Amino acid sequence: MYRFKYSGIHRAVHLAGSFNNWSVDALPMIQDGTNWTVDLKLSPGEHRYKFVCDGEWKKDPLNEDELTNEHGTKNSRFVIPNYTMKLSGFESAEKVFLTGGFADWKADAVPMKFEKGAWIVDLYFSDGRHEYKFVVDGEWMLDPGNDKVQDDGAGNQNSLLEIGVPTKFELVVNEDYINCYLVGSFNHWNERSIKMKNTEKGCVASYVMPEGNYEYRYILDENWMVDPGNPFGVMNEFGEMNSWAVVGDTTWFELRGFDAAKSVVLSGSFNGWDESRFRMKNQDGVWRFPMHLEAGKHQYKFIVDGKWITDPSNSIVEDNFNGTGNSIVWVGFSEQ
Repeated sequence: MYRFKYSGIHRAVHLAGSFNNWSVDALPMIQDGTNWTVDLKLSPGEHRYKFVCDGEWKKDPLNEDELTNEHGTKNSRFVIPNYTMKLSGFESAEKVFLTGGFADWKADAVPMKFEKGAWIVDLYFSDGRHEYKFVVDGEWMLDPGNDKVQDDGAGNQNSLLEIGVPTKFELVVNEDYINCYLVGSFNHWNERSIKMKNTEKGCVASYVMPEGNYEYRYILDENWMVDPGNPFGVMNEFGEMNSWAVVGDTTWFELRGFDAAKSVVLSGSFNGWDESRFRMKNQDGVWRFPMHLEAGKHQYKFIVDGKWITDPSNSIVEDNFNGTGNSIVWVGFSEQ
């Protein structure tokens, strides 16, 4: 249980945040003179919030941790840890730090404290793969309690923490081969970091990734190829297609009534209004494309054989600079 506190002379104060879809009146705070409190049970993770004081939104004056929201104002933030990092032994060490990709590999990023025979620190890790090391009195070292490691591409290894559900990649191969690798935007296109396992039908790999959109390919004995079992892809900088994977909640963009069209491109605020890369797939007369979108408002249009159009099945349209309008899709909620 977590207690939120606010002080001030008001008729009513409410707590609003990412934990209640930013509802203005869902969580009234209890008054005791000029002090206001409310207790809330929250899960581990990042939580953003504000106080609504007589209708006016205010950040927490006692919390310096804040983030800018989509409206250009500040939301207060606090993080509930979900993982305890532990390094047993090293009783004589003077200083021990935890570092990794989550801390830009700074040697003194996260100080650890010694308790009951081990150096520990509580942190929150989002779903995905997290590479890390301990720094003991200036010496960098792998985690002796974790046998999972990841090559960094420069001949070194880092300890690996995986959180979340793995995404399965499977390639059916009807010919003899020696090695098969999975590469993509999720591993910075490292050609040798994800070796797939051989199966009777081909090769398979599981990889933990956070919610998002990813491009990928397979390398079969030095030959780069798209996923033949995945109809969706995007154009890369070389004018070739990469396969497209969506992890987490998926928003499907669909366009009906254009069976005779030769090409349809999805363009919007979520892809920099790109005019060529995100080519939709015609499936039984419906042009479709999947995207994972962050919570909030997103603008988009379809480009049908070179002609820009709004979504005929979506009545929500917002004016643009050209006066032609953009279709609007809302995902989740809007922060205040």
